[in-house]
Amino acid sequence: MSDRDEWVGTPAELLGALETAGEAARLFRRSANGKVDAKGWPGAPHILTRRLNEVRSNLADLGIYIQQARGDARTIVITMRPVSSETSDGSVGSDGLKPLRHVRADATDATVATLPKPGPLDTQPREMLTI
Repeated sequence: MSDRDEWVGTPAELLGALETAGEAARLFRRSANGKVDAKGWPGAPHILTRRLNEVRSNLADLGIYIQQARGDARTIVITMRPVSSETSDGSVGSDGLKPLRHVRADATDATVATLPKPGPLDTQPREMLTI
């Protein structure tokens, strides 16, 4: 997509395009039966669609937006838009990119877990240790 801002096609077409691009870039090779020989590579269009849904928000942070439509055939629309290089506080990262996540140093949204204090296994009630 380096020469355009949008790609439109079916999940099968996207999988084929990614396989062709990956093979041309020598990221993997095809086995004798024509399948991509790479661990973790989606072997079918529905698996590719599922994985795209799993990383949709991460891609959006990078300026890559995935939309899916259903009509006579399922269609995927991938759109690239520039990402603002400013963070919420107006700062810019050293690489000129927007950080993926900005967390304040005094953030208090950590999960509190309670675990029993180590002790002998007897009938006495145990105190709870808060982490």
